[in-house]
Amino acid sequence: MVRSVADFTEENVRTIRRIEAELHAQRSRMDRLADRVLEAVGSSALLWAHVLAVAGWVAYNLWPAVTPFDPFPFLLLTLTASVEAIFLDILILISQRHAAHISERRSQLALQINLLTEQENTKMLAMLDQLTQALGVPTPHDPGLHALKQATQAQTVAEQIARVEGEQKPAQPPRKP
Repeated sequence: MVRSVADFTEENVRTIRRIEAELHAQRSRMDRLADRVLEAVGSSALLWAHVLAVAGWVAYNLWPAVTPFDPFPFLLLTLTASVEAIFLDILILISQRHAAHISERRSQLALQINLLTEQENTKMLAMLDQLTQALGVPTPHDPGLHALKQATQAQTVAEQIARVEGEQKPAQPPRKP
């Protein structure tokens, strides 16, 4: 059976979905709770519910015909909103930590695939060079070919990047006279 690029792409998408589903299933109970709460809190329906609740709270406590339970400047409302904000902030941080963990896993996966691809390409280049030599196929002299046939060392590349980035200083904005 001949496979198309679309077949490979679909297989890759399914693989990534499976990996992410496994990560999703490994979430802690607190991660799942945080995600559910933030999903509900992030809805426009809850936004409007908050708008109506706060407006109702303020209107009731300003209505002259009733005894206010939280008179102006609405300290109980402020306390309630502050406590809600604290809990939402904590839940957001929990959710972001989980998202960062997934992002780190994706980065590691991409890095490993890139390193494997580099190793495969280096090997194929060496094999292609050997094949052309064995068949006596003339090839133009390429001084970079020898360097490209060498295995790429990730640590060396990382050190080179750090050195070059260290040499480049951010441009200073022009000074006004």
